[in-house]
Amino acid sequence: MKNLVIIILVVMSSTTLFAQEKQKEVGAVFNDFNSFGITYRTGNSNGMWRFTSLAAFGSSNDMKADSVSRDGSSLSVSLAIGREFRKSIGNQLEFRYGLDVRYAYNSNEFKSQGYYYDWNYDNNGQLTSPTIIESRSENIEVTNSVGIQLVLGVNYVVKEKLVFGLEINPAFMFTSGEKTDKTYSSDNEIQEYLNVNTYNANYEQTYDISRYDWGFNSGIGQVSILYRF
Repeated sequence: MKNLVIIILVVMSSTTLFAQEKQKEVGAVFNDFNSFGITYRTGNSNGMWRFTSLAAFGSSNDMKADSVSRDGSSLSVSLAIGREFRKSIGNQLEFRYGLDVRYAYNSNEFKSQGYYYDWNYDNNGQLTSPTIIESRSENIEVTNSVGIQLVLGVNYVVKEKLVFGLEINPAFMFTSGEKTDKTYSSDNEIQEYLNVNTYNANYEQTYDISRYDWGFNSGIGQVSILYRF
């Protein structure tokens, strides 16, 4: 994979080794409005180098009842470096195509916590001390991905310096990382005079993640708002 990335960069750089920089663009990008970032592009009217970073943050707090709580959070960060070429379609439209080398980091964490009462009875059917069963679980997944993505899109030039863009990015990525599942439970037997006996049980399992992915970005694709100078 590293050799493939180096070859792609060398091929793309050889096409513009002696090209004079005539045009630059900087602006904001939105990937299906779920993640946002910045992009910088430099080159000429025919082709430009592009540098794009994206980030997405997510969190949730789902309270089902007084005795149960659930929380989740996620983080996604990516960096893409590549080359795009352009072809004018009329006065205001530009067709874009190219290739990026892309790296992505993803982290997802989910936690839940709850408890309930387990009522105990003696041989005569009389209620005795209850048992409080408490449980907690945690699921964490962290991955790193590297690969290449195609650039297929259009630009709409509103004015000379204001440009709206839309693109899709079919990508081939290799992902590695790990997933960890943790579970904790305790039985606290409430006895007379608050004499508490405790039983603890802990479980942890880690899984290695290694996979190849091929596909499109979902939704409408990546939207860009650019200032050209």
